[in-house]
Amino acid sequence: VDHAALMEEQGVVGAVGGNDHGQLGQDDDRIYNTAVAVKGSKGLSQLSHVSQVAAGDGFSLALMADNTVRAWGAGTSGQLGNGLMADSFFPVTVYGGSDFILDPGAATQAMTGVVAITAGRDFAGAIAYQPEDDGSYAARAFVWGGNASGQLGSGVSGAMSILPVALKCGEETLDQVTSLSAGGAHHLAILADGTVQAFGSNASNQLTGGDTAVSQA
Repeated sequence: VDHAALMEEQGVVGAVGGNDHGQLGQDDDRIYNTAVAVKGSKGLSQLSHVSQVAAGDGFSLALMADNTVRAWGAGTSGQLGNGLMADSFFPVTVYGGSDFILDPGAATQAMTGVVAITAGRDFAGAIAYQPEDDGSYAARAFVWGGNASGQLGSGVSGAMSILPVALKCGEETLDQVTSLSAGGAHHLAILADGTVQAFGSNASNQLTGGDTAVSQA
């Protein structure tokens, strides 16, 4: 990671470091040696009302107070989750994707109900609450971006996903996810029963499976 993103007062995001992909959110590609406030949509004003930030390799994510997600910076692997494979110098909305159940009457296709975010090298993930048929809600993990090592789980075929997809183990979507963490090319998910599911690169035994094989779970 060649840049840093940090929370400042009143939910404003500061960023510093490399900016060749626009990962500092300044609507330019200049390097900044001191922290600058990330700008809002289309480079206007400041991004505010942010509750969590995460930095990947050349891109950043922000979890907003309304439980939606913004992303900016490198996007050629789909890691901005907006349906495109292109960099963005200012924050864009992460969309829901085909696996995501939108709220009835939703005005946009934004991914909603998000409570946590994480960023890896060229991919990202989030935990979002989704409605069940019985009226309850399930905490599910959604992932997007690069998938060269299978870090997006078995729900993805091909090299990447430009929109969030549900994280799956085999044919089953993971429910009751309490924590999601991204490494360089792998994901770890902790479930409500205390078990851990691991996906992606295992070159350094980071999946603790006893070997160094890649896993798509």
